[in-house]
Amino acid sequence: MAKRAEFLLDGDGDLRMVVPGREFVVCSRAVSRASPVFRCMLNGSWAEARPSDPSKAWIVDLPDDDAEAATVLLSAAHSRLDLVPALPHLSLLHRILVFSNKYDMTKSLRPWAAAWMPVLSNAINSPGSARDAFCAIIGVAWELGAQEELRAIATHMQFHCDVNSSGCLAMPMTGYPVEPTPETPLMPPMLLGKHLR
Repeated sequence: MAKRAEFLLDGDGDLRMVVPGREFVVCSRAVSRASPVFRCMLNGSWAEARPSDPSKAWIVDLPDDDAEAATVLLSAAHSRLDLVPALPHLSLLHRILVFSNKYDMTKSLRPWAAAWMPVLSNAINSPGSARDAFCAIIGVAWELGAQEELRAIATHMQFHCDVNSSGCLAMPMTGYPVEPTPETPLMPPMLLGKHLR
C-alpha cells in the first residue's frame, strides 16, 4: 500500500477523507456545510455515510480526486486559511476548480476569487498555443464567474484559432481541437463545438 501523508485539519475530526497520496482528518459537519454533494454522501444512504458500528473508523475514499486541490478546498472549509494559496499557478487553480465544481464547493472560494484574477489575466495575455492552457483558462473563468476574462479568451480564440476539417475550433499551427480533455474538464456548455467555415 502506498504511503500517504496525513493532514490534520480538525483535531476533533470525526472523518478521514483519502485522496491519492493524502489522508485528511476533517470535521464531517464542516465538510457538509461547505458542500451539498458531501452533505448527501455523508448523511444519506450512500456507501460514504457514517458506519453504523461506532467502533469502525469513518473513512471516505476519493480515488479520482487531486490531492493538492482537495487540500485547498478542505482547508478552506475548515478555516485553515494558511493552506489556501494566495496566487496559485493556472494548472493548480484549474484543478482546484474542477474539485470545487464536482462537489459544488465553488462558493467556498469566493473570498479568494478576486485575488486569483491576476492568474487568469496573465494566462489570457500569454496563452501560448497549448490547448490545455486555453481550456484551463476558459474553465477557470467560467467557474469563477469572470465574465470579462471569459469574453477576452473567447475573443482571443476567435481571432487566433482555426476551424479544422470537422468544423471544430483548432489550435493554430498544431490543428489540435480545442475541447475539454481529462486534464481540463471544466467547460461552459455550448461554447465549443461545430463551427461554420
